[in-house]
Amino acid sequence: MAPAKVVTTLLGAASIALALVCAAPVEAQSSSVTPSSLKPHTIREPALKPAAGSHPSAKPAQKPSRPKGAGKPSPHNGAKVKAPSRALALAGCYGRFIAWRDELSTLMLQANSYTPWPDDRIRFDRMERAFAAGVRKDRNLVLTLQPAFREDDFPPDIRAAFRAGLKTGSAAFAADGYRRTQIVVVGQPDLSPQQRMAQLEANADEVFAPIASPCERLAGD
Repeated sequence: MAPAKVVTTLLGAASIALALVCAAPVEAQSSSVTPSSLKPHTIREPALKPAAGSHPSAKPAQKPSRPKGAGKPSPHNGAKVKAPSRALALAGCYGRFIAWRDELSTLMLQANSYTPWPDDRIRFDRMERAFAAGVRKDRNLVLTLQPAFREDDFPPDIRAAFRAGLKTGSAAFAADGYRRTQIVVVGQPDLSPQQRMAQLEANADEVFAPIASPCERLAGD
């Protein structure tokens, strides 16, 4: 059972792309695609690691638990879901996870600390791999997603779905309640950098959970 935690955000925090992930490149590349930098969201992949130092006396908030054992969606009327529909859904989910990663990058700068949770990288990589595999299978499209990719390399409908997902994720982190709570955390003088980052990220994850959970189930299909 996830402990109660404050839901929130940093007022006016700019989205800065310090990558959460440092995974082996996930490749996808249509014969005519030569990706370069992402426009406007460029992926860079420095490794994340827990901040060094002694354990803080005050226990930081724990990350909200994610649903376990959620079943796969049942087929509609026994019919197969069209392949392009899954590719579009994965593109939207990938956009949401880019927004989440960008928010955590901003929070690390605000807290002057790395994220203390190493499974962030695993979560992001899993979604990125699912997106790459989905468009390859459904569209015969291969994209190089790491260390950078170009939205212009996506077909128009895939790009539109990605942008819609990015907008959904960004809106969650721009909500007034989230921002106000994060400001309170940033203003607490007695928190260590690691404690502050743990609380900020716990708040971010609680806001992100409702839009991340269906995507993680889709990625596991």
